[in-house]
Amino acid sequence: MIAGLVQNGLGVEAVSFYKEMVRAGEKENGYSFASVLSACCAIARLQHGKMVHCRIFKSGFCMDTIVGNTLLDMYFKCGSSMDAQLVFNTMCSYDVVSWTAMIVGYGRHNDAGRALESFRTMIDRGFKPDNITFLTILSACSQGGLVDEGLKIFHSMVEFYNVKPQREHYACLVDLLGHAGRLNEAETLIRQMGLELDSFAWESLLSACGLHGEVDLGKKSAGKVMELEPQKHGPYVLLSNMYAEQCRWHDKEMLRERLNCSNIRKGASWSCFPASEAN
Repeated sequence: MIAGLVQNGLGVEAVSFYKEMVRAGEKENGYSFASVLSACCAIARLQHGKMVHCRIFKSGFCMDTIVGNTLLDMYFKCGSSMDAQLVFNTMCSYDVVSWTAMIVGYGRHNDAGRALESFRTMIDRGFKPDNITFLTILSACSQGGLVDEGLKIFHSMVEFYNVKPQREHYACLVDLLGHAGRLNEAETLIRQMGLELDSFAWESLLSACGLHGEVDLGKKSAGKVMELEPQKHGPYVLLSNMYAEQCRWHDKEMLRERLNCSNIRKGASWSCFPASEAN
């Protein structure tokens, strides 16, 4: 029930159901702890997560690797990298998921240095990174502007670890070059790797163009995304913002008219907190 509620986006109800379970005297197991921690992640409630952590400790499940990995994810998503590091330091055993969770967490907190340190320590201790690990460290390097390190990691993924790059890895590489302002190299990479029909790669380049105010290449990238995925509103928004920053009001108005004629509508945004708790 708890896992099902979480999967359907009902994190608050999942936590309430867990409390009912505890009040009814039912004993938790590793799966129930992992499920309720996922609920705490979904609603970003650090206090609830810490209460569950206390029960994990009292129940003797703190030595469970899967539960430990879920705790790492919960603390990072709730904004406490210090608690996540403490959990990691006290775990009895690790797996690739544990190290990947640390890399993801530090990358999410814009701490590329620690993400890279975790990746290197993972390798030093004999763990073999998988395609998910490489994706997360490439993303962290991109966010942190660590271009040379990211390129070295990408080459090691192919040449040393024999991990075949997927479209997401190439998109991260495009994003890595783009964030560093090497936009022409990023576009060349898209063409050399046969990614002309990959909207994800063009979106990464479009985002980088917006970051550096490169309107002409941004217009080309946005056009590719619009062509490949005509129902997406994202490229219209990004390109419109770029036109506004360059005071190209006529171009922005024409793009707005094109968007209105396309019948594309942006979905409504929702808060993850109930209205009564948001105040």
